[in-house]
Amino acid sequence: MEQKPNNSASKFMKLFEKAKATFSAFSFFATTSSSGSSNKIINKGSELPSYIIRRLELGGMRVLILGSGTGTRLLEMAEKYTESTFIGLDDSSDYPGDESSHLQNAGFKRYDFLCGIPFHNSAFDLVLDFVDRSNLSGFQNDNLFSEVVRVLKPDGFLKKMEDEK
Repeated sequence: MEQKPNNSASKFMKLFEKAKATFSAFSFFATTSSSGSSNKIINKGSELPSYIIRRLELGGMRVLILGSGTGTRLLEMAEKYTESTFIGLDDSSDYPGDESSHLQNAGFKRYDFLCGIPFHNSAFDLVLDFVDRSNLSGFQNDNLFSEVVRVLKPDGFLKKMEDEK
């Protein structure tokens, strides 16, 4: 009698395939979802590609900014792309807290994203990742990556951002 593969082992292997790319050295590649669509991971850098900017200008995008710090970038983007929604997630003491900004399309949440990302599956079109991974273990890094993939919509984009210092 042929034994059926363990469903949780199959899910783990799919997750492992997605997470084996390291966050610290992105090159463009795609992770394929079960529906056949793919999430795009964009080279790191501080600029967004023009095709993302066009979609932001058209509106309707939901954007999660991980490691949003003081919220300056989030507020600048929300002011510029008023038809898209921006949510910042950070756990630092510099973070403005759980208060919403004066902008209707921007919000902040203070949260330790190493405990997971507190949003539903496929909630965001774009994740901008400013997280400094130098102090994360391999497990923490892989777990954070799997959470980002989980909250991205099929055909969503992940952009590893470099902090301008």
